[in-house]
Amino acid sequence: MTRPADLPDYANPPIDEVAIGIQFPAIDGFTEPYFGLFWSEVRSDYPRAETRHRMEGPIENLTESPMAIPQFQLGPPSGRNWFISSDEESLIQIQDTRLIQNWRRRTSEYPHFDEVAVKFWDSYGKLRDLMTGEGKSPPLVQQVELTYINWIQDLRVDQFLNVAESSSIDIYGVKQMPEAQDWMARYLIQFENGPVARLYVQCTQAIRTSPPSAGHGVQMSLIYKAPMADGMDDQDLQDNLDRGRETIVRAFTDLTTPQAHTHWGRIQ
Repeated sequence: MTRPADLPDYANPPIDEVAIGIQFPAIDGFTEPYFGLFWSEVRSDYPRAETRHRMEGPIENLTESPMAIPQFQLGPPSGRNWFISSDEESLIQIQDTRLIQNWRRRTSEYPHFDEVAVKFWDSYGKLRDLMTGEGKSPPLVQQVELTYINWIQDLRVDQFLNVAESSSIDIYGVKQMPEAQDWMARYLIQFENGPVARLYVQCTQAIRTSPPSAGHGVQMSLIYKAPMADGMDDQDLQDNLDRGRETIVRAFTDLTTPQAHTHWGRIQ
């Protein structure tokens, strides 16, 4: 994939996690033995395995307005497996309806989206090869989900978020800023031929207990969901990944302040 020449970039972005995910109809018979077979294909790079609650959720409907910002919905306490790299920065999540490739900040700097995407394509290729080798059809990708999670501890919300910057009130001539504030929005991403995706943005106060980012902060999440009910071929999938990355990066830049851009070392 080629990064657009004019796409904003930062030397020290507050990015804390990136996830590239696909959703597909349940693979018939994809039970625990298949998790083991898949792990055998990736174990040299992901030596640790964990069992987690399933993730549930419908394919996005672009013709109807959802009632709220989506949250992860958890199903039964098994049915999703995590495969984790030795440095804990890379993670594959897999269940019979989803495949997700994560990068998580631990000790290394953000490698940028392209490196995460290479790992996603490798994991997706191994899943398809496994299904074909077992006499099953490869997954029919019906939705791409791209998530960027930023963790910001060294700037107040009104210092980095445009809409929060203008949230002061005047009481008897004294400027008052909110003691705390959260913000969320939903965008229907449209082109000439109609809507192609939704972008969800959520900015919330939070407390983390785990190092290296323990303490109070603000989590700013941007989630891009692009559905295609009839299924995506590899080119459709790549186009949606490119469009999702560009949408999220430009939205993040438009929503945040010049002061914050300087603080994060904006390059272009």
